[in-house]
Amino acid sequence: MLNHAKMLLLCMFLWVPAVLLAAPATPAAPKASLPGLYIDLTWSQVAGASYYLVEPYRGGVPTGQVNVGQTSLYQLNVLPGQQYQFLLKACDATGCSAYSAASNLVNVPLVPAKPAAPVVSLPGLYLDLKWSQVAAASYYLVEPYVNTLPTGQLNVGNTTLYQRNVTIGHSYQFLLKACNTSGCSAYSTASNLVTVPQQPARPAAPLATLKGSYLDLTWGAVAAASYYLVEPYQNGTATGQQKLGNTTLYRHNVADGSSYQFLIKACNSSGCSAYSPASNVVTVSQVPARPAAPLAKLAGTQIELSWQAVSFSSYYKVEPYEGGVATGEVIVGNVTRYLHATRAGRKYQFLLKACNNAGCSAYSPASVVVTAPAATAIPAIPATPVLSANMLQLQLSWTALYAASSYQYELFENNISLGVQNAADVSLVQRSGIAGKSYQFRVKACNSFGCSAFSALSNTQLLTGGSYLVSTSIVGSGTVTPTEAKVIAGQKAVFTFTAAPGATLLKVSGCNGIQSGSQYTTATISNDCLISAEFSVVPLSTVIYLHTDVTGSVIAESNTNPVIKQTDYKPFGESKDQ
Repeated sequence: MLNHAKMLLLCMFLWVPAVLLAAPATPAAPKASLPGLYIDLTWSQVAGASYYLVEPYRGGVPTGQVNVGQTSLYQLNVLPGQQYQFLLKACDATGCSAYSAASNLVNVPLVPAKPAAPVVSLPGLYLDLKWSQVAAASYYLVEPYVNTLPTGQLNVGNTTLYQRNVTIGHSYQFLLKACNTSGCSAYSTASNLVTVPQQPARPAAPLATLKGSYLDLTWGAVAAASYYLVEPYQNGTATGQQKLGNTTLYRHNVADGSSYQFLIKACNSSGCSAYSPASNVVTVSQVPARPAAPLAKLAGTQIELSWQAVSFSSYYKVEPYEGGVATGEVIVGNVTRYLHATRAGRKYQFLLKACNNAGCSAYSPASVVVTAPAATAIPAIPATPVLSANMLQLQLSWTALYAASSYQYELFENNISLGVQNAADVSLVQRSGIAGKSYQFRVKACNSFGCSAFSALSNTQLLTGGSYLVSTSIVGSGTVTPTEAKVIAGQKAVFTFTAAPGATLLKVSGCNGIQSGSQYTTATISNDCLISAEFSVVPLSTVIYLHTDVTGSVIAESNTNPVIKQTDYKPFGESKDQ
C-alpha cells in the first residue's frame, strides 16, 4: 500500500512539468518594410520565447529558416525586381510554435531609368527647373552647376519642379537622377544653360505722334530688354503702367481736349531700368468736321433722322424745326440715329452738329422737309397725366398725342376746380401752388375736329413747401443765435444778435428781413438766403514787453508800436498790461 502511494506521487510529479514547459504560442504575422536595398522584418514578442525562426520566401520560394535569436527585428539584403515574404516561429527549449500567418508581400522595385534632360526657364530673379516623371522613382537628386562648377546634390523629393534664386551675371545648368529604395539612375543629360542677364540700361525719351483718334509711341530698342513698361500721363495724371512685351511701338487711344505724355522702362527677368526721360507732350484739340446733311424719313408717327459718323466726335446736337421754327437743340450722344416725335400735319426739318471736348462743328446742311400726315378725327383721350412738385412749384405733364395740335387742362385745388386753361406747351405746364393745399389736374387733347373728353385725374400732390437754409455772416465783435436755420417754405425765422462788451450792433441785412433792436426777423422764406451783420470792433489793450537784445540792453516793445524805450537791464524781461 505504501509502495502504491509512492508510485502515485511519482507519477504526479512527472506529469506537472510537462504542462508548464509547453512550446510558445504562435506569433502574430510579422511586418516587412523596405527602407532601402534591405528589408526590416518586425514582430511582437511572444511570452516564453527564447529565440525565433524566420522563414524568408523570395519569388514565392523558401530560402531556408534563419535562427535570429531573442529579438523582434530581422534585416535582409534584397535584390531589385524581387518579391519577398516571411513566416515566423517562436521557440524555447521545449520546441517551437506553429508558423505565423505570412507577412505582407514586399516588391523591391528596379532602379529607375535615366531621366530625360531637364529644362530651365528664368521667370525673374529665380529659375524653374522642370522634368518628366520617371516610372518607379520616389525621389530625385538635382546637381546644380553655377558658372560650370557643381554646388552639391540636392534631394528634392518626389516632384518635377525645382526652384532657386539666382544671381545677376551668373550661369546655371543642371543634372538629374531618378531614385527609389533600390538606388538611383545615372545622371540625365545636362539641362539647357541659362545666364542671368544684367538689368537693361535706361531708355532714351520715346516719341509720341498723333495719328487721328490715337497716337503712336515709339522708342529705340534697349540691349538685353525682353519687355517694356509704358506709363501714360493724361492731363498730367498717370493712368497706370502698361506691359507691352518686346516691342518698340505702343498705340494709345486719345480724347479730344486732353494732353498726353509718356515714360518708359526697359525690363528683363533681372528687373527694370529707371524710367526714361519724358516723351514730348501731345495735345488733342481738334474740333470735328461739319457733318453732311442728315437723312430724315417718316417712321410711323415719328421721324427717323440718321447721319454718317464724323471723326473725333464724342456726341452730336440735333436742331429740329417744326413749321420753320427751331424747337431747341437736342444732345443725342455718340450715336448716328435720332427719333423725333411729330404732330399731325406739321412740317419738320433738321440741322446737325458734331461735337467733342474741343467744341462743335458748324451746322450741317439742312435735311429734307418731312410732313407728318394730317389728323383725320378728334384726338383720343390722353393717358392719365402726372403731377409733381418742387417746393411750391407744380409741374403738370402728360404724353403728347400725334393727332393733337393743342391741349386744355383743368387744375383742382383742395378738390375745387380753378377753371379750364389752354396749355402753352404740348405736354408740360408749370403752376405755382400754396403750402398746405392739395392739387390734382386732368387734360384733354384738341385739333381742328374738336377736343377729346378729359383724361382721368392725375395723382394728388400735397404741398408742404420743403425747407430752405438761412445762414449768417458776422463782421466785428459780436455773436448771433442761431448761426443758421432750416426754414419751411412760406414761414419766417428770427435771429438774435449780441454785441461783445464795448461793441455795438451797427447794421443787419439780408433775406428781406426787419430789424427790431437785437432781433432780426426774415420775410417769408422761398429760397436759401444769407443774413449779414456788422458790429463795431473792441480795441485791444496795450501790452508792453520788456526783454534784452543781443548787447544786453533792455528793450520795451508793445502790440501797438515798435521799440518805444530803453530801461534798466532786466535779465529775464517782464510783461506788463497797461
